Amino acid sequence: MIPQEKLSGMILVKQICSECQQAGIALYQFVDMVVQK
Repeated sequence: MIPQEKLSGMILVKQICSECQQAGIALYQFVDMVVQK
C-alpha cells in the first residue's frame, strides 16, 4: 500500500514532466523553424 502523500507527490511529478515535455517539443519546433530560415 502506497501512502497518500507519496501517491499525490508522484501524480504532481507526472504532471510537471508532461508540461516539461510539451515545452520541450515547442522549443524543438521553434529551433527547427529558425534553422530552416
